[in-house]
Amino acid sequence: MQVIFHSIKASLCRCQSKFSQQSSSGIAVTLGITGAVMAINSLGWLQLLEFQAFDLFTRHQPAIEQDGRIAVLEVAEKDISALGRWPTSDEQLAELLEKIHDYQPRAIGLDLYRDVEVPPGLTRLTAAYNAMPTLIGVEKAVGQTVPPSPVLESLGQVALADLVLDPDNRVRRSLISIQSGPDELKLGLSTTLALHFLAGEGIEPEIVGDASETVRLGKATFEALGDRSGGYQGIDSGGYQVLMNYRGGKAGGREVFPTYSVMEVLNGTLPKEALADRIVFVGVTAPSLNDDFLTPYNTSFSNSRHNMPGVFIHAHFTRQMLMAALEGEGLMGYWSEPWEYVWIGLWAIAAAGVSWRLLQSSHLRKHIPPGWLVFGGTITLGGVIVLSGYGLFFLGWWVPVGAPLVATMALSVAMVAYQNQVLERLALVDELTQVANRRQFDRVLLQKLQQQKQVSLILCDIDYFKPYNDTYGHQVGDACLTQVAKAIRQAIRRADIVARYGGEEFAVILPNTHPELAEEIGERVRAKVESLGLEHRGSQISPYVTLSCGVTTVNGGKFPSEQAVLEADKALYQAKHQGRNCVVLRLGGCDAGE
Repeated sequence: MQVIFHSIKASLCRCQSKFSQQSSSGIAVTLGITGAVMAINSLGWLQLLEFQAFDLFTRHQPAIEQDGRIAVLEVAEKDISALGRWPTSDEQLAELLEKIHDYQPRAIGLDLYRDVEVPPGLTRLTAAYNAMPTLIGVEKAVGQTVPPSPVLESLGQVALADLVLDPDNRVRRSLISIQSGPDELKLGLSTTLALHFLAGEGIEPEIVGDASETVRLGKATFEALGDRSGGYQGIDSGGYQVLMNYRGGKAGGREVFPTYSVMEVLNGTLPKEALADRIVFVGVTAPSLNDDFLTPYNTSFSNSRHNMPGVFIHAHFTRQMLMAALEGEGLMGYWSEPWEYVWIGLWAIAAAGVSWRLLQSSHLRKHIPPGWLVFGGTITLGGVIVLSGYGLFFLGWWVPVGAPLVATMALSVAMVAYQNQVLERLALVDELTQVANRRQFDRVLLQKLQQQKQVSLILCDIDYFKPYNDTYGHQVGDACLTQVAKAIRQAIRRADIVARYGGEEFAVILPNTHPELAEEIGERVRAKVESLGLEHRGSQISPYVTLSCGVTTVNGGKFPSEQAVLEADKALYQAKHQGRNCVVLRLGGCDAGE
């Protein structure tokens, strides 16, 4: 009864150990790769992938109708030719501003640097500035600075024209404001014009709580962008920045705003309603003036004609602020870093699970190679990740896509490699006893004989194993083999190799081992098995399971492996002939028994 109990316990432990080992290995691989991807992501090495996802999603945002609250007056190449010079004179600029003012716009954003006099007409231009309280000029305050118009500065009608560039020189962020001094806050052009418009709707900004990083404006709450927000890792988040949310469709974003030529205003051909009660941006779009920028609408294959003039970028963010404050939509959000890690981890677990299930599907593996199975699963899961990221982007959330994709691909490759390793191990390991099989034994013995000067070999045979099987049954016999293999492993050294040589025969390869030590190890093996105390009523020499061992030592080099096995087998035969449960050493035909 005790033997049967040990047999059932050993079988359950063997199954549990096999499952547990595979599960723990899979979990370890998943955790290791996921942790590595998260670490790489935190270093910013995947930032460009996240930028690519942001751009892809932006280009595929549904296009919106033209925004009737904003209009753009552009200075194109044909306008420069019509004006006859650039920069245009103070006289011409004053005339343009006066005529725009006649259209009664809500506010005017003059996205033109005008820090020096361009004669003639300074007096008229100064008078025009003073007559237009909703006219906002620009300065550049970050990097290479450009001062504002002295007159507009004295009137407090100046805003920032600075645009924030990402590491790949694209504009995905907008600068709402910077703190230029202890008590001096400078607003961006887009922000200033949006606030002018919203003031007419009775909407004013208010700080939420004690921190100035959160501002409520109408129906929207603005959060300052951090250096690790969204897909960013370690960016310069100085000032108050927020994410841009372009909504121009694939065409590039210009078509969102009614756009007219400054010459239409100067010539009086523009209808009155074109600019009335609107925010009017005035800026250059002529390529020769080099005031255009890369945006998410530029792809790797785009040329310069897809660049967006700065005046349109300012218009986009003004539209975004108006939509947020008046309609409660348009802002782009992001998750906190811990939630991003949870997101990446969940996709990594999904990738590992899908790959593992596909590799374990014997039905699918009959028709499709495992590598192609996992490749197809990875592509499918990658598509789900991209679609999920796009769906969240459409809802106003920028979440990591590049990191989950990298984790998915890495885990798929790792799972295939792990599965191949498992299959290779199964081909070289005895399934029952979990020691090397006969194939692995032959390979290792040949290798050791070729590489080393002296190799010892032990052949072991369980005494009277057939009567043991007949007495207790094959299931108990299998449990006995498993415990004997375990005992042999415990008795030998770390460098030694144990293998199941036959049904109840085991072999141990002892590299670089002289005969005396080999005989000593053989004795340890024999004693360890006997100490197990496994009941054996069918044995003729002991009430317990015992082992007979034949030991030999041969020189390496060209000594045939078959001859080494033959010598050990002769020693084992002598051990059985001498009464079993003993160790016999055989050297060059000379016996050295116990």
